[in-house]
Amino acid sequence: MSPSKASQWVCVTNITGDKVESDPILIQLKHPKTGKPARFSLHEGKLCEIQKVDPEEKRSWFINDTVQQDGSLFFFTPVDPLFLLIPILETSRQETHESGGVFQQLDDILSNEEEFSYRHITELAGIDQQLNHICDSKAITDTIHVYRLNNEKVLTWLKCKVEMILEHFDSVPGLNQLILFLDSPELSSEQRQNLRRRAIVQTLGDYLSLSWRDKLLNAYE
Repeated sequence: MSPSKASQWVCVTNITGDKVESDPILIQLKHPKTGKPARFSLHEGKLCEIQKVDPEEKRSWFINDTVQQDGSLFFFTPVDPLFLLIPILETSRQETHESGGVFQQLDDILSNEEEFSYRHITELAGIDQQLNHICDSKAITDTIHVYRLNNEKVLTWLKCKVEMILEHFDSVPGLNQLILFLDSPELSSEQRQNLRRRAIVQTLGDYLSLSWRDKLLNAYE
């Protein structure tokens, strides 16, 4: 994939330290909400979404003694790989009214997405253990495991995400803005917490299909 003709980008990342051991791997995956191709990166075992912000007017960057004509800014935002796997696992299980679906190896599940770079996700450390949060699994041998998406596990995992973010609600940029005109001193503590949960679900909805977002919202009704 060649995401940019520029030889270098100006990026905002969470990579710390003066020395970067290796360059990020740039890959293309389906966005879990829209299903459309989106840019991601893999670096030191972390998956990040790449979001490009173009300047309103034509601008350039001065980098050392060079001028980069592309004045865009790229943000690298960490994302849990399970969000990207949920829609693929949902399709691959072939669920019916009579059956919960089929168990498959992760490599086989992702083999239908050859035009994208999902093979890199299988290389993430601990991905097998992470899949157990949202899937039923069986050990065929010591080294071969098969998986099938479990809706109840997915919902439990998503609710854990909500509660984890809720604990740090005031320190997460943008969340308070979502409830700015809805919050009120007249709300009880429980009402305020539920309002905050709905704001968090709205944010997580950026990485969920509409059906999963609605299921998560309904879980707090």
